[in-house]
Amino acid sequence: MVLKVKTNFSYRIFLLLIFYIIKASAFCQGISPNADFSFSPNTGCGKTTVNFTNTSDNGTPAQTNGLTYSWNFDDGGTSTDINPTHIFNPGSGTNTTTFNVTLTVTNQSNVSATITKQLVLNQAPDSRISSNVALTSFNGEPYFRVCGTTATKFDFSNASSTTSTNTRYIIKWGDGTPDFDSPTFNAIVSHTYAVGLNKLTFIVYSGTCVDSSTYNIFIGNVPAGGITGTGLSTICTGSEQKFLITGANNNPPGTIYRINFSDGSPIREITNLGSGEVTHQYLRSSCGTNSSNGQMTFLNAFGAYLTIENPCGVALGSIIPIYVSNKPVPNFTSSR
Repeated sequence: MVLKVKTNFSYRIFLLLIFYIIKASAFCQGISPNADFSFSPNTGCGKTTVNFTNTSDNGTPAQTNGLTYSWNFDDGGTSTDINPTHIFNPGSGTNTTTFNVTLTVTNQSNVSATITKQLVLNQAPDSRISSNVALTSFNGEPYFRVCGTTATKFDFSNASSTTSTNTRYIIKWGDGTPDFDSPTFNAIVSHTYAVGLNKLTFIVYSGTCVDSSTYNIFIGNVPAGGITGTGLSTICTGSEQKFLITGANNNPPGTIYRINFSDGSPIREITNLGSGEVTHQYLRSSCGTNSSNGQMTFLNAFGAYLTIENPCGVALGSIIPIYVSNKPVPNFTSSR
């Protein structure tokens, strides 16, 4: 009978310990982190860089060990940094844009806390300009282009949609001539550009808020040129091959030269041609690579393909074949 009492007592103690262990474990795992942050600046207009300061902690006592962070900036941007920096663009207009910035904090027990704060930015003035010359795109950038060989007069008009609140207009012509600077821009403003490439910058103010757009101004001919080789057509790996871009002397500034060596190396892009000499080191064999000039295909050969391009057109050239062999490996055996 005494044995039974002791057994019951021990069993109750055991159950009590299990109860408190489970309760303590559940309590620890259920501690929620505290999510919070601040940011600066908290106002602005147009594209604004905002710095975020994370003040989250992992409950009581406050600590940050084991926390992970997930930011959503409400413009498609996200971050997992502790204290991120983000550029917000409220767009153009006369109103404000609100961004609901959300921070989610997760601890090692996979318990999360979330907080959302609003960032309100004034929209920027609209800095669009138009011209009597059609706007096109080249190399991913906007161009006003004239395909010719003489200086040309451009007529520019105000294409801003925020004229009711705009307070100042500046046009930086990009060719060293004085800027256009006026509180109004209601009439056509003309400017004559020489042959070549210039960058026009249109700056619009609305009080202290400012935005700008940059446009390329191009006057030039359709490009010309070709490529020749100054080395051997059969070389060993590690050897340098020299090429010369020829017939390009009359190409205007703003012409881009790209060479694809077809060996897996990055395409070489040249904007300042200089002497036209280009050197390339072939680091692998051409075995297994086939190259073509459009009329003939060469087996186990590389080719050097030149593209000359500007907003008015394109010219092509190639050198083919270029045979690259692995260097021989010296070896010998002895009969001794």
